[in-house]
Amino acid sequence: MKLLLVIILGHWCCNETYGQEWGDQIPPDEVYVQEPVNYDGSEATPLIIFLHGYGPVNGGWADALLIGVADPAYYEGYLFTAPDGSYDSWGFYFWDGGEACCDFDDANPDHVGYIEALVDSIQMSHNVDPQRIHLIGYSNGGFMAHRIGCEQPDLFASMISIAGTGSMDMYDCLSTSSLSMLQIHGTLDTTILYNGGELFGVPYPSVETTMTNWSKHIGCKSNPVASSDYLNLDGSVWGDETEVIQYTNECNAIGEIELWKMHGATHTYWFWYEAFEYMFDWFDAHQKPNTCLGDFDGDSTINVHDLLILIGHWGTASGDLNGDQTTTVSDVLVLIGAWGQCP
Repeated sequence: MKLLLVIILGHWCCNETYGQEWGDQIPPDEVYVQEPVNYDGSEATPLIIFLHGYGPVNGGWADALLIGVADPAYYEGYLFTAPDGSYDSWGFYFWDGGEACCDFDDANPDHVGYIEALVDSIQMSHNVDPQRIHLIGYSNGGFMAHRIGCEQPDLFASMISIAGTGSMDMYDCLSTSSLSMLQIHGTLDTTILYNGGELFGVPYPSVETTMTNWSKHIGCKSNPVASSDYLNLDGSVWGDETEVIQYTNECNAIGEIELWKMHGATHTYWFWYEAFEYMFDWFDAHQKPNTCLGDFDGDSTINVHDLLILIGHWGTASGDLNGDQTTTVSDVLVLIGAWGQCP
């Protein structure tokens, strides 16, 4: 029998951190990082960063959502961290997620630079797999996910935005074809409206406009296709409420743009535990592509080991490097031409 995730005790805790301030935030090297079970640093490990919504951060439902991600991260072999944003004059923590949300004081903190510095810091202290760095943000944190994807698209392999939309357009965003974006949003959300709206007079786009913008941005025609299979994510809504809509069908882009449209759901979800499993399945399925052609073992060097792996794929498509769907002498020549350290 399924049980609702309310507030659970997990491996994530509220650690005190001390040190000089980075702006009005804890420095990146002082943010608590949860290591997965049996972590010893010998293997490259994926990383998930969780960005909170606008509010006091700690307490009640916010903790349930955070722990809902942190707990499976511990068992599924992910490094995990959840930094705090800046503190505003209203007494709330926020991320500067773009025009609409949620730097209401116009303080203009460099939160994109902060997250970038945080990733760099964790990479220096832990053995992070650079192909599997992911981000998940809720509400204001979801807006921030879209902004980071726009301004630093190579920083993460994939992102999940829950109840936060993107900017009105993406004309000034850096180009990418490999970043994958998943949007999870309730159709009855009265805080961040599914069909778009305004926050303090500043407009934000609808969810579907956001996904269309992303689809076109990574080089697709945006022809959304809905799956006939629904997911049951939200325990407060009867039945299988979530429609899965793919925005990158028949597209040559490496990244994927997908919407989980939660019919009847509001801004606050009571996710089943399986909902987080679906999210981790998304992360597992969306890694950064290996841009070093012929580096079959992922050590950033083309050498004899890669040659042996290629020979092991002889006659199949698995070792194809020249695009003809067959591993032959031509692929050996391509590999030899790339010999040595990857650029």
